[in-house]
Amino acid sequence: LEVFVREGDHIQHYWHDSGLPNSPWRRGGSFGTGVTGAPSAITSDFVTGGHRAFEVVVPEGSNLVHYRNDNGGGGWQRVQVITTTATGPASLIQTSFQSGGHGNLELVAREGSQLVHYWHDSAQPNAPWGRATVFGSGITGAPSLIQSDIGASSGHGNFEVVAPAGGNLVHYWKNNANSANPWAPAAEPPIAGVNSPASLIQTAAGGPAGLEIS
Repeated sequence: LEVFVREGDHIQHYWHDSGLPNSPWRRGGSFGTGVTGAPSAITSDFVTGGHRAFEVVVPEGSNLVHYRNDNGGGGWQRVQVITTTATGPASLIQTSFQSGGHGNLELVAREGSQLVHYWHDSAQPNAPWGRATVFGSGITGAPSLIQSDIGASSGHGNFEVVAPAGGNLVHYWKNNANSANPWAPAAEPPIAGVNSPASLIQTAAGGPAGLEIS
């Protein structure tokens, strides 16, 4: 198990040996400067020495910055600034959209009172992130993004996002049967009485549409 947490103005990595469930968490490396919000971390399908790379995006003021550790001994690298107009943390995933044999990196970030979808072509590691779509309104906190298996029979599962909007938790989705399809609000009513970010996953409960929030 691996965790990335903001400590002061930097990000600290902790890890836990799953073979020793009662052992303490261990402190790994730290990175980042002027960090102002929570990180979002994944392991990507880039492999060095048998280990998958860590990919982390984190706000540093209004800059949303991408860091990588290839876990091959090179340590943490500041890859690039994704946007200079972020107003909080983002949510990062790697998706089924392939380029150069690797899934593209995609994220949703809050900018002002809206959400913005960004993506990165994994075949061009030094290329800038692309700004895809602006959507949502009245957003007041960080989003949580997943790619579900809903619609996967068309080639790519839908993107699903939840984010706080005032006192509600709102749900948006994108039908990936066509990459040009817009983001849309979900049909169900928002969850009332929520004024902080949530975490979204998909589980086996409820069939292919078993989305869970905490």
